[in-house]
Amino acid sequence: MSRALSAWCYQESANVSNQTGIDGSCSQIYNGTFAEGGNGLNNAKFKDGSWSTYSDCNFGGANSCTQSINYTKPTNAIYGTTMTSKIAYYGTGVYTAHEDLIPLACWNADSNKLLFKFLMNFDTYIHGQCYNGTAWVTFATEGTYATGRLWEEAINWNVSAC
Repeated sequence: MSRALSAWCYQESANVSNQTGIDGSCSQIYNGTFAEGGNGLNNAKFKDGSWSTYSDCNFGGANSCTQSINYTKPTNAIYGTTMTSKIAYYGTGVYTAHEDLIPLACWNADSNKLLFKFLMNFDTYIHGQCYNGTAWVTFATEGTYATGRLWEEAINWNVSAC
């Protein structure tokens, strides 16, 4: 019996090639997109490649904000890929860095793309979610106080070496 070898390959941005100079080399495809929803999310800082800047969700009457992202899978990407994110609740300066396995149902939903969103509800939570073809599945959660902050996200592709 043979086993396929695999390796990790980092991708900082869905749509900017080697944004911070630390991306791996696994034939990443940089044609993904970012989209925001709700009120007041400054997504420029969320997608700037800096893990020290953040985007606030300034609710101003809105009940929630969302940041959607899609990544295009490299040809040799395999299940076991992870999403890295840094999310926090406002007011205490406490944040949590997440390294979460992308659920198999989300991985299998589309052969070419992975769809993600970060959903922030006023005064309750931030959810990191992926789309499984029929519904959004939560893979990361952080409690919030008053408003949420999103620092950054990236993807760690599990790629076949054979």
